[in-house]
Amino acid sequence: MAYLGFRIEISKNLLARNLMKRVNNKQWGAQIFELFRDGKISIEKKNGMLIAHGLKADNKTNMANFSLLSEIKDGEEELNRLIQIMNVLGNDRLIKEKLSSLISGKSLLGALPQLEPVKNTIVKIDETMMPGLIRSGYFYAPEALFDV
Repeated sequence: MAYLGFRIEISKNLLARNLMKRVNNKQWGAQIFELFRDGKISIEKKNGMLIAHGLKADNKTNMANFSLLSEIKDGEEELNRLIQIMNVLGNDRLIKEKLSSLISGKSLLGALPQLEPVKNTIVKIDETMMPGLIRSGYFYAPEALFDV
């Protein structure tokens, strides 16, 4: 299976308890695959495409990050096409934007229908588990998992 979405970065003090388990037990359309409490954002290059990932920081940070991804049912070929579109929109750099711009429709990526499940899940997390996520969080795009 192939997954696409964002790496979300927030202040560690906003992080909800058992966030990964709580989100993944819901049927909101997207799942968290990885979470780092003292994390940093890294860049992977795969087949000439830039992809965001998270790493555990070498020292304490005040930031946490997690992957929020939804399944791309059309497979890896479609996933590659979407990553290439996102890389072009980001001018061959990772896209970093406030979550509020994504949710309000002002984001570069707002027109991609394949990201709707991720956007909807962000709204539900903000409403039910982490008030302030949309107002203060950032996303890095694209993040992807191949052949899971």
